[in-house]
Amino acid sequence: MGSPGHSRRRTKTERNVAAYWQYPQSKDLDWKPKYPSKKNILEWLWRVLSHISIAYIEIRFSANATENIEKVVAAVQQVLPSNYAEDITFKESNLQGHYGNPITLFEAKIRDKEAISALVENLSFSLGESDKRTLSKQIHLHVERGSLYIRLDKQAAFQGKLKLRTSDPIRIRLRFKKAKVKEIIKACQKLGLLK
Repeated sequence: MGSPGHSRRRTKTERNVAAYWQYPQSKDLDWKPKYPSKKNILEWLWRVLSHISIAYIEIRFSANATENIEKVVAAVQQVLPSNYAEDITFKESNLQGHYGNPITLFEAKIRDKEAISALVENLSFSLGESDKRTLSKQIHLHVERGSLYIRLDKQAAFQGKLKLRTSDPIRIRLRFKKAKVKEIIKACQKLGLLK
């Protein structure tokens, strides 16, 4: 038990429930179950996503010659929802770096609505509050042509944590059907990706 004045870190389920209760009712989304079980929260998130319309999610990452490819792939597996990780196939491309060093690029595009929902839920509830605030403050650097770009730390992901990082990241692109920046910001707030 922590000392007075220090709050313990909330579990994933507690964060899900907190986000669920903070989400306001709206005319276009009038369903919100009375008791927030995991099944109900997933159904609620599914309904939110169906109104927000993410066309697809693209994931890209690279492994340099000095990196262990298996460890890099394992780090990305931590970002993916566990029940869909096996279904997501990455295309591999062999490239050369600036100094002729070999680089392996991995790319995947996710169009399955349930996999999109599960990945957004994972991002929403695993990304820390300070990173969400950073995304909010720098949102115009992360939104372009109808997409939200999130860059995650590979090392932190390998340890099961999601943190923002700009250099050599896991790149995630959420492509929205609506292209206006204001609409994307509103959608990301509803999904719990921004503070």
